[in-house]
Amino acid sequence: MELRIQLLGTPAVYRGNVLEPVRHRRAVLVLALLAVCGGRPVSRPLLAETIWQDATIETAAVNLRRALADLRDLLGAGADALQSPSRQELMLCVSHETVRCDVCDFDVAARRFETYGDLHAAEYATDLYHGYLLDGYNDECLDAERRYRHAVVLTMLETLARDALTEQGNPQKSLRLCERVERLEAHRETALRLRIEAHLAEGNRAAADAAYRTFSEHSTQSWGAEPSVQTTRLFAAPQVSPMAARSVPMQTHLPPAPNALIGRDAETRWLLAQFAPRPSPGASLVT
Repeated sequence: MELRIQLLGTPAVYRGNVLEPVRHRRAVLVLALLAVCGGRPVSRPLLAETIWQDATIETAAVNLRRALADLRDLLGAGADALQSPSRQELMLCVSHETVRCDVCDFDVAARRFETYGDLHAAEYATDLYHGYLLDGYNDECLDAERRYRHAVVLTMLETLARDALTEQGNPQKSLRLCERVERLEAHRETALRLRIEAHLAEGNRAAADAAYRTFSEHSTQSWGAEPSVQTTRLFAAPQVSPMAARSVPMQTHLPPAPNALIGRDAETRWLLAQFAPRPSPGASLVT
């Protein structure tokens, strides 16, 4: 039976479709710190020191052994995913057929996005992200790992929103992705610009105005600053209606502009006759 470990957001462990109780916080913390290493070995002393920073080396080592025993109990039949390449090293091998971990899957997909611009991988990774790594834990050793994945998921969501708007022509989908960004980080200016563009693309100038003014008021009150020049220029740009953007381009090979003699054929012929060259009397062609 597959064991699914959720570490992004509130920690949870599912054995099949059954939610298992998570009793040992330190065991889950050890699991998370091994998971973020992507299958690379981690030094036991370093892991113990990272988690129990205020304890002596001996006490930290004892605490780690207890946490590992609790972790093996939590993993159950999937405990062999927790491996020791050497006496002083630990690693989590989630490629094992009975164990899946959302952090490991997220990191693999995020690397595909960062390396190849794979938008399918970005969609998969953003669906896995349910919040900060071990949401609710206050351990400082998680801070850097949290910031990294939080920044990556925001970038992926904004990239997907841009693709929905410019490549798929789907401003509604772009707006839904902007909402996901804003739930993770309210008042993010790059998401605001995408929101304004999406509202304008669907012909909703009022919604674009409201989004800009709400952000501008918050920016002024919270940070004492106006929105950036880039955002202000986007907001102030004249609106192009969606129907105009989709209309057939005007033909450029048009007839010459009419002049004063259009429709006066008789006068035109008389003028041409007056200015036509006439041979002089008695003149002959010289060859």
